[in-house]
Amino acid sequence: MKTLPSLTTVLAALVVCTSCGIANTPEAVHEATGKLPRFVEIDVSDPARFLNDLMLSPFWKVEKDRHGSFIAKARSIGPDWPSDGEESFLFEFMAGEKRALPEDYRIHNEYLRGRETFSSFRITVVFSQPDLTRVVPGESSHTVTIPVYESHDSKMGPNSSSDLAVRLSTQHDIYVVLHEQGADPDRKATFANIGSVMSELAELARLPQSYRTEERYGAFFNTFFSTPLDGEAIERLPGNQDRDTYYGCFRVKPGTSYAGVNIKVSHPVYCPDEGTRKHSRLQKSEYLGKPYHENDIVFFLIEDNAVYLSGEYDQRFGTFTGEESFEGDLEVLNDQEEILLKTKGRFKGWQR
Repeated sequence: MKTLPSLTTVLAALVVCTSCGIANTPEAVHEATGKLPRFVEIDVSDPARFLNDLMLSPFWKVEKDRHGSFIAKARSIGPDWPSDGEESFLFEFMAGEKRALPEDYRIHNEYLRGRETFSSFRITVVFSQPDLTRVVPGESSHTVTIPVYESHDSKMGPNSSSDLAVRLSTQHDIYVVLHEQGADPDRKATFANIGSVMSELAELARLPQSYRTEERYGAFFNTFFSTPLDGEAIERLPGNQDRDTYYGCFRVKPGTSYAGVNIKVSHPVYCPDEGTRKHSRLQKSEYLGKPYHENDIVFFLIEDNAVYLSGEYDQRFGTFTGEESFEGDLEVLNDQEEILLKTKGRFKGWQR
């Protein structure tokens, strides 16, 4: 007969498991001290207006976090990975004198990929107070000490991370947060990028009460789309292991919501309900904002869209096992599941 473990043994095991969890808690392993540059002061007085302008800008992706709060992520652009070419944030790329698109370029919503000084770098605007036990506040022309945290080692490595936040309003909890990951002890990316992002956000905060996105971002639309723009457009960028990116634009229609825009792929036989999995596609939803003029343009970009198949179809059309692709329906939906755009496309199934 099997002997049950004693209560003492069970409690001991629980203590060991609890200790393992504590060991993975991020701990400060380094501090980087430096003086922040003098950057443009911003004082956002109308959070709803500022959020809407972020939504209307093609340089930022606005989504909701797991708590339902809005967050804006600065988009980046660069050559397909891996490559020796440089990446930059999209707002910096469009501000440059030379805007030749990199060969096999990709646009990313999440972060800037690094090579030497950092592993990745992300800029976000949040509409709530960040966790100031981990995130260090900074001010223009002030010296700041930034702790670097590590979860898996006692010294810095490629996964070590740090966060610097600058408040954008004296009245409201609106912050820009610069998140740097990597082993650079000086956090060069953080100190180097704070000035340019503050200038970009200051421009947004100074926008006139009424403007047309088609005019303000005309250079962007001319760069990435065939002009003149009609009612709608969609483009496809191949992704890693067939997890593709789709971007496009709409001329807004009265009574139509452009909130929670997402991508759905389906086929009547291979994935009759949908291949994109509703919970997964909704996590990537983007909020495009409300233009100040009728018939204006809104932009969307949904990255990393995987198509899931099962059984024989996964083997037949899978990234690794299948040599075929299938023609399926591609729909762009809003948060009310209304179809904003529908077209056909060729797809393969994503396999782990």
